[in-house]
Amino acid sequence: MKKRGQLEQPFIYIFALVVIAFIIFFGFSAIRKVTKLGESVSTVTFKSELEKQVNHFYYMDTGSRGEVSLDVPLNFKYVCFADKSGVLDKFPQQDSILRNLLKTTDRNIYLLPAEGNKIESYTVANVRGNENPLCLLNSKGLIVFILENVGDHVEARK
Repeated sequence: MKKRGQLEQPFIYIFALVVIAFIIFFGFSAIRKVTKLGESVSTVTFKSELEKQVNHFYYMDTGSRGEVSLDVPLNFKYVCFADKSGVLDKFPQQDSILRNLLKTTDRNIYLLPAEGNKIESYTVANVRGNENPLCLLNSKGLIVFILENVGDHVEARK
């Protein structure tokens, strides 16, 4: 019986286990990166769809209105329309973060996160909420609201 063959076999198993560990580690890493990319794509898609809907109503006659449904990434709890030039009076419960953010940025659309995510903010021209800020709850990845052309801008309301 050859002892040399018996000593080589454990090294092959150890090498195979190390290769499998690397494959699993890099696989999870790639999945995590693809998931983050998907979230950022859905956020950009939300912004472009919102701009498209606002422009659609902005170029219609004064008084034109319609219900709008937009997909929102699930990692955001609220979508808020804010107008810094107006009086800021209505905030979602427990959200001093938005209050502080409004003091420092010139944006008018805010995506407030569920737990621990980053707040996203954008500027979308010609839109204001009928409340300031108007915060819409993200219900299972969807917000439904009304856009109305009021002459010089489009007003969002619940």
